[in-house]
Amino acid sequence: MGKGKIIGAVSYAALEGAFIEGLAEAGNSRGGSVWALVPTNLLALHLRRVTARRMGGVAGVEFLTLKDAARRMALPSLALRGGRPLPAGAVELVLQRLLEGVADDSYFAAFRRFSNGAAAIGRAVRLLEDCTWTPEALRAAADAAGQRDPAAPRRLRQLADIWEGLRDWKERNALFEDDLVAEAAGADLLPAEHPEDLFIYGFYDFNPSQRLLVERLICLAARCSAYLLWASPPAAGFEFALPTVQWLGNRLGADGVECVHGPPTGSDLERLIADVFQEHPLLREDKARQRLQDAGGGFDGSVRVLSCPGELSEAAEVAREVLRVAGAAGVPQSIGVLLRGTEGAAGSLAEAFERTGVRCYVREGLPLAETVAGRVALSLLELAVGGAERTAVVDFLALADVD
Repeated sequence: MGKGKIIGAVSYAALEGAFIEGLAEAGNSRGGSVWALVPTNLLALHLRRVTARRMGGVAGVEFLTLKDAARRMALPSLALRGGRPLPAGAVELVLQRLLEGVADDSYFAAFRRFSNGAAAIGRAVRLLEDCTWTPEALRAAADAAGQRDPAAPRRLRQLADIWEGLRDWKERNALFEDDLVAEAAGADLLPAEHPEDLFIYGFYDFNPSQRLLVERLICLAARCSAYLLWASPPAAGFEFALPTVQWLGNRLGADGVECVHGPPTGSDLERLIADVFQEHPLLREDKARQRLQDAGGGFDGSVRVLSCPGELSEAAEVAREVLRVAGAAGVPQSIGVLLRGTEGAAGSLAEAFERTGVRCYVREGLPLAETVAGRVALSLLELAVGGAERTAVVDFLALADVD
């Protein structure tokens, strides 16, 4: 494989621009398949759209998550070996059966009385498999764990026994888990497909199983480029990506990271992005005074901080701001709202957007009971069961927004 490269930027706009330029060069000047590895399906959809708009169309480029790439590489070969995908829910059923067979004095005997006991063990096993552990390796490491917790060796050996039973059952029936295809694709399995040009975009970390897959793809590709947020030398706030940068550098044979910069705007937002990760406080008095002078005695409005008295008021302000931005643009836009957590806030935002006629999609999903339609349905049931009490009727009318 030829020498690869790593491209970094401190902003997504600059990174996205460099990525599209590299993609255009690969698509226009060279033949062969081009794979762009991305962390999520939503990012794949966004990059596919923005690339098509900027390049006037795109052909021969596959935007794939790691799981998608693993399937393309491994599934045909696994099928030729007689392998079949594991049916949904089968792992929990087998683990439940294995739990019923453990001794009564086993640590895991207590899991029988919990409805999600088998699922909890399944999640632990999945985590270990993602880190490329095996039941044999877990048994070998059990004694060392006893230095911190005397009961740990026995507990780990019992977990290894249950895990081995699950593994043996899958092997006997030639079944494989879809989420673990990455490990198979990263092994010595003959790949059904692989790219000539490989682009790795937006990753900051890989688990051991994913590293096997990415390393295999790098070895199979003729050329490879990796793109991630980065500032050289690694500034405060970017150190978390250093292990991944070093690992990619070793695998690609890259001497360092080529940093690209977007066009300077001189806005408050750009200065905030440039300074927020600095070791010294952004709002130190002398620095704040200098920024006021640079801005001509005021701020340019690209950054605004709003203080709201409550969650509902905050949601309403966000909805107003979305309407303002969309109205100023004159055309429907894709606008993102970043939340610290979806609990509580997502429901309030979804309700505020629905009342203002803004279509929205909550990435993490909302329970039906937290949506406006779900709450209206629950209110109707409460009215019927409770005999239509006055307060319940008023609450329903306010929620359903009816005359």
